[in-house]
Amino acid sequence: MSRNLLVFSGSRSTIARMFAHAALAWLFVAAMMGVYLRWQAWGKPPIEFAYRFLTHGHSHVMFLGWAFNALLACLIRAFLPRVISMVYYQIMLILQVAVAGMAVSFPLQGYKIISIALSSLHLLFATWLIFRLWADCRARGPALVAFRWAVVFLFLSALGPFALAYVAAQGWEGSVWYQLSVYFYLHFQYNGWMIMALLALLLEKMPLKGEANSQAVHFVATGALLGYALSALWTEPPWIVYVIAAIGGILQIMGALRLAGGWGRAYNWRNVWKRRWAYRFASMAVAAFGVKLLLQLSAIIPSAGEFLFVHRNLLIAYFHLVFIGVVTLLLFAIFLERMWIPQDKSLSVAWWLFSGGFVLTEILLVLPGSFLLPLLICAVAMAAGLFWVARQTIYVEDNQTVY
Repeated sequence: MSRNLLVFSGSRSTIARMFAHAALAWLFVAAMMGVYLRWQAWGKPPIEFAYRFLTHGHSHVMFLGWAFNALLACLIRAFLPRVISMVYYQIMLILQVAVAGMAVSFPLQGYKIISIALSSLHLLFATWLIFRLWADCRARGPALVAFRWAVVFLFLSALGPFALAYVAAQGWEGSVWYQLSVYFYLHFQYNGWMIMALLALLLEKMPLKGEANSQAVHFVATGALLGYALSALWTEPPWIVYVIAAIGGILQIMGALRLAGGWGRAYNWRNVWKRRWAYRFASMAVAAFGVKLLLQLSAIIPSAGEFLFVHRNLLIAYFHLVFIGVVTLLLFAIFLERMWIPQDKSLSVAWWLFSGGFVLTEILLVLPGSFLLPLLICAVAMAAGLFWVARQTIYVEDNQTVY
């Protein structure tokens, strides 16, 4: 029996930590791709890629290399029993190979046969892994509701790349359908899968019970589902699409306020996040999520929505607000609390570089005018901070981290 456990099972904490290390490594790679995007927009790098192809590579490494691995690490650690199947480790290795292939193939060719095959490979094994996680999950109550919605959104988002490949194959790359396919994937990734998975983790860290809180989770999820209508407002759709978008935004605010009220009565935020930077990042993430909810409602005003979608920098600022301001900062807070990122005084400089670069980037993106060089400097600062975090975590403190 002990031999079978040794061969076919492993420590939940160890496997989760491996996912976390892989996530931090890919985050740095994605940040360097972001630096190259800024460099290519500003000047003449030695090798120039098709900007759209490099953007696809950057987003896939961010979503599948960083966010997917990081969320899997957190979900495994939070919701699985102490000893789990080594299938999680084996699939993790396959997923990293697929991400590595996409990091190369997307910048070189965009959505072509190799990148589509690697995306499909990742989706196939990610599906297997998520189904195992669903079966082994020990979550209860509202946390379980949020987790199940997260999985639904993850699979729903997968329809986006397949639609994009079909649209590209038909030669419709400049059409409305191409953009809607891109937005479909983006929306259900970071507004659906990532937000709901983080909500499940928050409900595990700060448990709330009762049907009313489960209903609040359903409100947030249903709002995210209807919120895809926001991505179509730039097409000047029928009035009913504006109504759907408004209902989605209102439902999300209702659900978020209900959960925030429950947490406010039951917990002291400062006591929940005990490490200094965890508290700062979690607070910034909550503030960014509040701004996101307000922006969603404002986007249903026809003139405001059209202005947002016509100005690309504002769209990028919004994507960064959600993906970095909400998702990444909250994941950092959880990593710090789990001791997956060590207590190292030298990391304070890295955190200031990253958070300062992010805030300045958001400001520059919403200001009128072109700030290509300052944006490049901000991207370099963020990448430098992430390099030091990854180095101190993966190489220096690896044998000293608390499991």
